[in-house]
Amino acid sequence: MKLALLLLFALNAGETQQIRWFKNIKQGLAEAKAMNKPVLIDFWADWCAPCKDMDANVYSNPAVADAINKRLVAIRIHLDMQPDVARQYSVGAIPDLIFTNIYGTVLLRHRGEMGTLALTKVVAALPKDLTEVNRLDGKLQAKKNDFDTLLALGRHLRSLGFYESSGDFFDRALRQNEAKLRPQDRETALRDMGQDFLDIHDGARAAEAFERYLKDFPTSPQRPEALLNLVHAWMLDGQGDKARKTLATLRRDFPTSDAVTKAQALIH
Repeated sequence: MKLALLLLFALNAGETQQIRWFKNIKQGLAEAKAMNKPVLIDFWADWCAPCKDMDANVYSNPAVADAINKRLVAIRIHLDMQPDVARQYSVGAIPDLIFTNIYGTVLLRHRGEMGTLALTKVVAALPKDLTEVNRLDGKLQAKKNDFDTLLALGRHLRSLGFYESSGDFFDRALRQNEAKLRPQDRETALRDMGQDFLDIHDGARAAEAFERYLKDFPTSPQRPEALLNLVHAWMLDGQGDKARKTLATLRRDFPTSDAVTKAQALIH
C-alpha cells in the first residue's frame, strides 16, 4: 500500500513538472480568456534542432514548467501542420516564442532559441494583470481601427514596457484618416513610436518615425530632442554619415541646446 502511494505521488510530482501545452490556438485562447492569463505561443517543428534543444534543456526544467503553468496558458503550434497560424503571426525561422494577451495579440516576441534563465525571467517579468490591455483590445475586436483606442493601447503597452507592440499600435493609429485631422495626437504618437523603436534598438524604424516627425512638425518645441533621437537612430542603424549630417543641422539650428552635446557623445 505504501509503495503504491509513493508511486502515485511520484507520478503526480512528475506531471506537475511538465508544461500543459494546448495544440489548438482557439482552445488555448479560450482557456486564457477563462483564466484571465497571458499566453505563450511556441512555434516549432520536429526537424528543428534548436526546438529539440529547448525541449531537452529548457521546457523539461521543472522551474520553467512550473512558472509557465502558473503564469501562462501555453500553446504549441507545429509550423508544418498549422501553416495558417504561422502565416497569421508571420513566422519564419523557428523556434519563435510569442507572448500574447487573451485575444492572441502580440505583446512580446523572441525569435530563436531561448535559455532557461532568460525564459524564466521573461515569464516572471510579465505583468500579472493585463485587464486594461484586454479591455482596450476587446474594443478593437469590435471596432478594428478606432483611432483613440489604438492610441490608448499604444500608450498603455509602452507603460508596461512592450515597446515593439506599442510602436506597432502607434503605427497603425497613424495610418488612420483621423490622424490627419488631429495633429497634436499625431505628433505625440510619432514621437512615442520613434522612442519605442529606439528602446528596442531598431534604428531603421526609429529613424523613419523621427524623419516623419521632423517633416510634419518643423516648428515643434521638441525639434532639438527629435534631431537628437534621429542621430541616435542613425547610429543604431549603422548610418554614421546620416548621423553626422543630422548633428550638423542640430548645431546650426540649436547651437546652445544640450541636445548638441548629447548627439556629439553618441557619434564619438
